[in-house]
Amino acid sequence: MIIFDFDGVIADSLEAHLANYKRVFKNYERKLPWESSDDWRNLYDSSWENNFYKHGFSEEELKEAFSDYFDHLDYSAVPIFDGIEDVIRKLSESHKLGVASTTDSEIIERRLEQSGMREQFVGVVGSSAHSNKVEKFKKALTMTGDDASQSIVVGDTASDISAGKANGMRTIAVSYGWYTRERLEAESPDAIVDSPEALLEAIYCL
Repeated sequence: MIIFDFDGVIADSLEAHLANYKRVFKNYERKLPWESSDDWRNLYDSSWENNFYKHGFSEEELKEAFSDYFDHLDYSAVPIFDGIEDVIRKLSESHKLGVASTTDSEIIERRLEQSGMREQFVGVVGSSAHSNKVEKFKKALTMTGDDASQSIVVGDTASDISAGKANGMRTIAVSYGWYTRERLEAESPDAIVDSPEALLEAIYCL
């Protein structure tokens, strides 16, 4: 099985999330130290709660912020990365595919339907008030019963790579998403690719 993260791997949603972080921080009279997408790729913590706690949010404030965060994200307007649709369709001919993400599962389902890709995935695991992906990947594996050692995680952040390793899965990092290539190299994934098109060769070579 191949498990894809959604944001930063399939959906080019960094700018939408950056704008939403700025909105939430402004509402709570906090200053977000990221002014650009380059700042985000260098500073964003994939254990996303830490982005709030490090800047003075209490647990109660985070709960309040989380409750409306995705209500202000219009995923119908979020673009899909060029080339990823063809990659997913080709992979679906020979592999079982799944999505595991901290984004609300209904949002992911709708966006995949909108782009015509939903039928390529056996299931979607999403929607959580915490960033831990270890259990999400484990749950995705149970959808097909595939062996973890024969499965692959495709992600764009530290938490994707560490959670894949924790489950005994092989890992591919994509540098076109939410983390820079340098930050991904520090996580020692099995492979790093710089474009959606490069995913096919990386997957077939693992």
